[in-house]
Amino acid sequence: MWSKVIPSVVCIFSLLVVIQGKIPDASELGDYYQCFTYSECASDGNPHKGITHCFTGINDEDNEAIHNYIEKNFYSYHTDDPSKEIDIYCHLNGDEQRKAYEKTFNGVYSFQKMACSDKKQKRQCRSTKKILKCFYRVLNDLKKKKYCDLLAVIRAQSIDDYYQCFTYSECVSDGLQHQGILNCFYSLSYEDRQPIFRYVQENFYSYNTDSIAQALQIYCTLSGDAQFDAFRKTLNGVISYKNMACNSPQMQRQCDNAKSLLKCFFSFLRSLKQLNLC
Repeated sequence: MWSKVIPSVVCIFSLLVVIQGKIPDASELGDYYQCFTYSECASDGNPHKGITHCFTGINDEDNEAIHNYIEKNFYSYHTDDPSKEIDIYCHLNGDEQRKAYEKTFNGVYSFQKMACSDKKQKRQCRSTKKILKCFYRVLNDLKKKKYCDLLAVIRAQSIDDYYQCFTYSECVSDGLQHQGILNCFYSLSYEDRQPIFRYVQENFYSYNTDSIAQALQIYCTLSGDAQFDAFRKTLNGVISYKNMACNSPQMQRQCDNAKSLLKCFFSFLRSLKQLNLC
């Protein structure tokens, strides 16, 4: 089964332990929580492909040994199917997800230390180091491109945190914050932003208008659960559009447009949160 499935989250976490022969301290590893979670749970697929490529040539028995060790001693994903562990991890939220990350890492640290100190497990030790060097290159590339900072931007589980900020900026503010949101949309040409808006309305939530400005006005007339539902469906629609576009080689321009919109949008909302305006 191990040769037929995507490597388990446990084995992927093993990449975080030894980097070019040096074990990072806890503060360094914390930086890679967002990178790892972005690549596995929120990316367009390319970072994940880069990670899985790191497993080329690794003995399946080594992957299974790490998996069993972690499951038994540190953190259990309550499944015997390694292909399901990534999905389970991605559906964890907040502190529970970070707990899974940290405990799994601690387990891999323990396994690596054990294998590399045992002459009979030289192969397992070499396998772990080979994977780590490759994986670290992938994550560093994500950090350089600022993708790790986008975890909260394009992960559907996180958008609820921005409901109050969005509603404040669109429906309550004095106009300056509202202008910031519109600038994100209008940074794209009409031809580039309308396909995103049309996709959202056709597949997630319809405002019954072709005008983004009018849609925002309609949003502000909603209240309670209806408004919250509109917020979630609209944002999930934009995220879905990004994923769809980024998975198509023929839609790389649309992919870049959606990424740019999301980055601008949530960077602005984060600034409101930092100012305690929402």
